Amino acid sequence: YHSEMNINEMTQAIRGEIIGTEAIAADKTGRRPAIQGTVRDETKNTLTIETENKELKRIIKNENQITLINRGARCELDGSAICQRSEDRLKMKVEQ
Repeated sequence: YHSEMNINEMTQAIRGEIIGTEAIAADKTGRRPAIQGTVRDETKNTLTIETENKELKRIIKNENQITLINRGARCELDGSAICQRSEDRLKMKVEQ
């Protein structure tokens, strides 16, 4: 079961901690296959995603369309929207 997140859930997903969240990172150019797994690390510009077969893949945020999945709800966003350290996103305003 998948549903779209409402604006409050989306705001929490973007502003909150995303380590431990399920994610799908799809290359904006379509040149590389999408990577799906659990976010294991985050820097200002990258996410490290652990795939189902336990591989760690580092992706550049602003080169990917990122889908965060939390309790069955999906939040799709441009990776450049979260090109900040997680502690800086707490202060960020989310446009509706």
